[in-house]
Amino acid sequence: MHILESYAADTRLKIDKPFIYQKYYPLPSEKYIVVHQDHRSYSDVYDYWSSAASILLPHLAENNIDIIQIGNLKDTLIKGCIDLRSKLSIGQQSYLISHSLAHVCNDCYSSHFASDLGKKIVCLF
Repeated sequence: MHILESYAADTRLKIDKPFIYQKYYPLPSEKYIVVHQDHRSYSDVYDYWSSAASILLPHLAENNIDIIQIGNLKDTLIKGCIDLRSKLSIGQQSYLISHSLAHVCNDCYSSHFASDLGKKIVCLF
């Protein structure tokens, strides 16, 4: 017996697909891409976010697509993005990602949210 089956039998809980709790947040834009740069260690730091955004923003603006940045205040602010760093709970971040066109991040929890929600992902390792 698998440990999960044993735990389910003991607790009388059903084994099911996990879900991510989402909490409503007013969407700042109709069409947007979410960017999350989580700086947990030095290897997670990508120094060219603003350069990449400056290349992408004119093309995205033609299609009325914004870039929304989530994460912590210690994350470098990306020029041209809507700044929601340290303003959202985990549930609100999940809600925002669920309504986005795509998700760009490094290896962090939000990449798992986006993956579970079936979003297009660019994940930097």
